Amino acid sequence: MLLRDYQKEYVEFAIKSKNSLNCISIGGGKSIAALGVYKELKISNQNIKCLIIAPKSLLLSHWKGEIFKFLGEEPKIAEGSLKQREDIYKNYSSGILVTNFELFRWSSHKVTKDFDILKDINWDLIIVDEINFIKSTKSQQHKGIIRLKTRFKIGLTGIPLDNSPLDIYGIFRFLNPMIFPNMWHFKENYLIMEKKVLGNPFNPYRAYTAVLGYKNLEDLKEKISPYIFRKTREEILKDLPPLVEKNYFVEMTPNQRAYYEELKYDILKGINPLEKMTYLREVCLSPKILNGNENGDIGNKIVELLNILSNIDIAKDKVIIFSHSVKYIEIVVLAELLSKGYRVVSITGNDATKVRAEKIEAFKNGEYDILLSSDVLNYGVNL
Repeated sequence: MLLRDYQKEYVEFAIKSKNSLNCISIGGGKSIAALGVYKELKISNQNIKCLIIAPKSLLLSHWKGEIFKFLGEEPKIAEGSLKQREDIYKNYSSGILVTNFELFRWSSHKVTKDFDILKDINWDLIIVDEINFIKSTKSQQHKGIIRLKTRFKIGLTGIPLDNSPLDIYGIFRFLNPMIFPNMWHFKENYLIMEKKVLGNPFNPYRAYTAVLGYKNLEDLKEKISPYIFRKTREEILKDLPPLVEKNYFVEMTPNQRAYYEELKYDILKGINPLEKMTYLREVCLSPKILNGNENGDIGNKIVELLNILSNIDIAKDKVIIFSHSVKYIEIVVLAELLSKGYRVVSITGNDATKVRAEKIEAFKNGEYDILLSSDVLNYGVNL
């Protein structure tokens, strides 16, 4: 697999800066660009030690496949029981080791056994996938990961840092802690704060500091820009047609509407309002997924979906369908699509990581035409 020009540009950028944040747009190949850095460093050091930290769901389904496809290497994957992981660490001497965030929990009272072993290794390169996972300086994973030793650091994210400048401090505490000496310094220079008091103003335990806004953002941008590599979707995917978004508004069936009005009435009367709000969302999908209502109608959303699919040449174009409701996927959508003869596979949080990876590979290899998923595939999966 060859790197695109902007990925080659990132490799040069990352090696020059040593600590870099890869903000290539979602779908632009951040992982491959990061592996390009590993490949370049390996030219001068055949015994390079590289640690990849990623969400658990991406270990097999994404990273293992990308590493083998791009580098032709089989990485070590830290999975299984503690004893199995310890054996993996014991047999690791060089190459790529892929781990997940949960293995790096640290507190003043307790650390994970994995962290205790991995902190003593002098890494050449650490890649943190979905680095926003450690933006909170209070999280135990953040406290553990910033204590690792390495020559080069890479953070990967498709989420714009502009969302909250406060996130920048947590991320750069790992990437380059020298930029912002401490949180007090960061707040003084870049946050507009106000002390507020709840209740009795003479009770100091009820006082807190609120963030009202931000200041000196040009100075902040100047400080972090030497470490950030950003490419928008428009910049990297110029050869692709523009994204087309269509909204379909679907009327409820009479049965759905009756259920909906009944639930709304109970909520307004204060009858289990929180529970009934969840049921409202389910009814909008299909009354069939309500508890004890297996014989209910399937609703109009699946009917509209089948109409849309009928206008797609499934033999040529693959389809990915997302839903926030696992119940809807499993009870209604999967059953209806299978009954129509579609080759379909579903992936939800109920699937083990290994099973999930196998299903993704099967979809990519053409065994299925339609992939159904809940939000479990929200992060970093290359389809």
